[in-house]
Amino acid sequence: MDHVLVQAMHDYQRQGTWRERLLDLTLRSWDAYAALPQLAKDTSHYPGSGPGSQLVIEETLQALSDAGVPEELIPEWYHRLVTLSVSLISAHAAGQSSGPTEQK
Repeated sequence: MDHVLVQAMHDYQRQGTWRERLLDLTLRSWDAYAALPQLAKDTSHYPGSGPGSQLVIEETLQALSDAGVPEELIPEWYHRLVTLSVSLISAHAAGQSSGPTEQK
């Protein structure tokens, strides 16, 4: 899983507003996992802890801080944001990897 994020974050540079950075991080993750739908489903159960995952985590935390989220609320907001993102990516991946009968 981490190898996928390392590749997705390969040319990432912290640029733009906090919103633009969060959107960039989310779309990079989405695109990376869309190519590997089973991996996306697994990610919701087994989050990575390698350099790719750490970069996404650090950049997300920094964007939340730059957005003005109070320091004591950043962990909660991060958890909510990641839970929502992983859920959406996993649901999309499940739909892409399911057969017509399962999709119905």
